[in-house]
Amino acid sequence: MKIKVLFALIALLLNTSFANGYWVKYGWEIFNTGGGSPSIALGNALGAYHGEYSGAYLVNPAHQVQAKSLWTLSHQSRFAGMINREMIAFPFQIQNRNIQSILFYEGIGQIPDTRDMLLDWGLDGQFGTNDLGEGNGVLDEGERLARDNLAYFGQYQFGAYFSTNVKLFQEDAGIGFKLLFHQLGEHSGLGIGFNLGILKKIGKGNLGLAIKDFPSSGIIWDNGTIEGTIPTVSLGYARPFQMTQFPVKINISLGSHFEFYDRALSSIFGIGNQGLSFDAGAEVIFRDKIKFQFGQSKDGFISSGLGLDFNRLSIHYAFLLTQPATQLGNNHYLSISFHPDWISEKIMSKDK
Repeated sequence: MKIKVLFALIALLLNTSFANGYWVKYGWEIFNTGGGSPSIALGNALGAYHGEYSGAYLVNPAHQVQAKSLWTLSHQSRFAGMINREMIAFPFQIQNRNIQSILFYEGIGQIPDTRDMLLDWGLDGQFGTNDLGEGNGVLDEGERLARDNLAYFGQYQFGAYFSTNVKLFQEDAGIGFKLLFHQLGEHSGLGIGFNLGILKKIGKGNLGLAIKDFPSSGIIWDNGTIEGTIPTVSLGYARPFQMTQFPVKINISLGSHFEFYDRALSSIFGIGNQGLSFDAGAEVIFRDKIKFQFGQSKDGFISSGLGLDFNRLSIHYAFLLTQPATQLGNNHYLSISFHPDWISEKIMSKDK
C-alpha cells in the first residue's frame, strides 16, 4: 500500500511541475540504448522476448525477474571511442520480492567549448568602435579566433534502474523505476521516471506492451529548469522456432513504437508530431551454447552479435553499424554475464 501511495505522489508531482518547464525527447536516452551487448545486437527488440538478458527489463519491465539470475558487466565504446559507457546488472530481494537492478555510467570528456573564441570586433579588428560587423556573432573579415580562449568541458551521467513484477488484469506485468544524475559542464540535474509493461502468451509466442516515462519523466536542473519527457508506447511480439533435424533454435522478435511528441526521422509513418517506428531482432542458438544475433533498431541502425555460453558464464559481443551520413564511426559492445556462485567457487578452489 505504501508503494502505491508513493507512486501516486511522485506521478502527481511530475505532472504539476512540468508546467514551469519544457518537453524534451532525449533526456533518458541512456536507458534506451544501454542494455548490454545482446540487446544492442538484437536491435533492442525485446518488448516480448527476454532471452535472459538484462537489457530486456529496460524495454519491458514485465519480464520475469529471477532471484538467482546471472550478473552482467558491460562495456560500450560508441562513436569511435568518444563515448564510453559501463553497466552492471544484478538481481536482489526485498521482503521476498525479486528486483532487477541495472546501474549505468556514461562519460564524455574534453568536449570543446568555442563560445568565447570569436573576437567579434568588426571589420576594423578593434573592440568598442561599433563598426560594421561588431557583435554580430559572425566571423567577418578582419576578425579572428583566439585560440587561448578555447575551453573544454565534460558530460557525465549516472543512472539506476529497478524493475519488479506485479499482476495487472490477471496478466504478468511489471513496474520499472529509474533515477538519473546528469552532469553537464558546471551544471547538474536530477531526474526520476517510471516504466510500465505487460506480457501475454498468445499461441506459441508472446505479446508485450510497454509504456515508458509514465505518466511523464522529469529532470530538474540546478538552475531551476525542468525537462519533461512525454510517454512512448511500444508493442512487441516474439516467437521461438525449434528445428527438428538440427540442434538449432531461432527466436524472432518484432517491435513497434508510437511517438506522441517530436517524431524521429526514422519513423516509418507519421502525422504531425506523432510517429511510428519499428525494430526487429533474430537470434539463432546452436546447441544452447553459441548464439548468433542480428537486429535493426527503431533508429534504423543495423547490428549483429555473437554470444558464447559456458554454463554459468557467458560472453557477448555486438557490433553496431552506423549510417554513413553520420561519419561518427562504428560502435562496439562487450558484455560478460556470470553467476556469483561461480565466482565464489573459483575463489574457494584456489584457496584449497
